[in-house]
Amino acid sequence: VMDIKQCLHLAVCGSYAAIILALMIDIGAVDHWSTAIVGVFIYLWSVAPIIALALIQRLGITTAIGAALIGAWGIYQYWRAFFGPDIDPQSGLLFLFLPFYQLAGAAVCVVLAAAITAASRREVADD
Repeated sequence: VMDIKQCLHLAVCGSYAAIILALMIDIGAVDHWSTAIVGVFIYLWSVAPIIALALIQRLGITTAIGAALIGAWGIYQYWRAFFGPDIDPQSGLLFLFLPFYQLAGAAVCVVLAAAITAASRREVADD
């Protein structure tokens, strides 16, 4: 039986992965079998920071919330690059470089989640 934390982690993973896949299909990033092969690797790289962060369940719900926030920021950046005010012929490079920024945000989130978890365990131990 899954609890609410596990459901939240899976919901963040699934929704972010589905949105990025839909975005890649919509912009034509995978319109032929030869681009689909490269597209699979780009897709995996694009979703890896969010899915990795959301799947760290031992640090509690903080990582799922962090993954949701970092993922929402990433989706906003993709929207700006492909549909919003920042449309540019080089917008596709965002699929390569945005995950680095998301990894940095995920690292900060993991440190914060570890600190929160450690503090809450100390509180429980003190009681």
